[in-house]
Amino acid sequence: MLHMYLILIIEMVQLLKSNCLEIKSILVIDNNLPYLLNDINFRVGGASVQTLSWIRGFEELGYKIFIGSPVCLENKSKYKIFDTGRYYHGNPIIKAFMLLYKSLIMIFIIKPNFIYISTPCWINIFIIFSSFFSHSKVIQRISNDNLVDNRSIEKFGKKKNLIYKWTLKMASLILCQNEYQYTVIKKQYPEKRIMKLTNPFFFERRGRVLSDRSYVAWVGLFQYQKNMPALLKIVKELPHISFKIAGEQYENIDEDTKEAIICLEKQKNVKFVGLVSRPKMASFLSQASCLLNTSYYEGFSNTFLESFSVNTPVVTRKITDPDNIIKNYKLGIVVDNYLEIPKAIKSIISNSQDYSHLTAYLKKNHQPKIIAKQLICKIEKHFKID
Repeated sequence: MLHMYLILIIEMVQLLKSNCLEIKSILVIDNNLPYLLNDINFRVGGASVQTLSWIRGFEELGYKIFIGSPVCLENKSKYKIFDTGRYYHGNPIIKAFMLLYKSLIMIFIIKPNFIYISTPCWINIFIIFSSFFSHSKVIQRISNDNLVDNRSIEKFGKKKNLIYKWTLKMASLILCQNEYQYTVIKKQYPEKRIMKLTNPFFFERRGRVLSDRSYVAWVGLFQYQKNMPALLKIVKELPHISFKIAGEQYENIDEDTKEAIICLEKQKNVKFVGLVSRPKMASFLSQASCLLNTSYYEGFSNTFLESFSVNTPVVTRKITDPDNIIKNYKLGIVVDNYLEIPKAIKSIISNSQDYSHLTAYLKKNHQPKIIAKQLICKIEKHFKID
């Protein structure tokens, strides 16, 4: 323990000597981001993928980026990663003091202009409390629809949910992905600074023509939210269409999902391809006729944007079409219920429609620098920051 504190003190002195306090900086809090930054294939989730594009936008605006994460690994990226200590297991009182200590030290060293938190959680209380001492403005991104309504009680429990609600109240700005999140949060916190911005996406690829495509792609963590039993029913109804499932099993998987996976593995038209790395995701989606989403709920699925980047249309339900962008911009097919999905898939495959406009939509509406600038300008205007 003493050795760890000595290392922290040495790092503090080094950073102070480097004059990092004199430049504009943003501290990005994201649990799994170190895996992406170091090209380690791990089930990181969409929030971390989205954070990469936010970082790109912040950097293009001239901000130096620091990372806060509980993941400890050999860091070969260009970013300084601070240990937030979240995965410490032991006495809860000692854990609380350690989390607060690490947050205070991290923020004292960096003194960031802004703190971007990619996923809302009750444990963010330590980061938000520590930010008061540096006068840093905290941006809390809402990563999923189930985190703004009563479903947050199911996720955190009653006591921790109260703390979670307090963290939202104390954040400088709450950043929503879609109109549903914005409406619910605004009703709960009418005096709060709330902003709705679509997900940024760093575009660096070109799509392939539809004639090369040979399967329906499905991407996600194997968990309740993704509704794999619905996927199983769709697969059975389309026995002559190939499906490729990319992803990995989530911890504490529910029984319905577990049974659906077992049945899917027995289907002749299904192939599990494992966890597809970020560099290979474009190739995987570019060879698909469409990306199928069967989730009960989403916020704004980053797999949609990855799919658009290679001109692959999306098939999903209305409830998971964020602000109706897929329907309004003709980025795929949106249906009312699961029973209509097989027909939508067959329509895309048989019609061979030209979806070359998907990349144009992406470039026009999801540029990281433009979206990041909108966010920073909003905060500077509210808090009268020069």
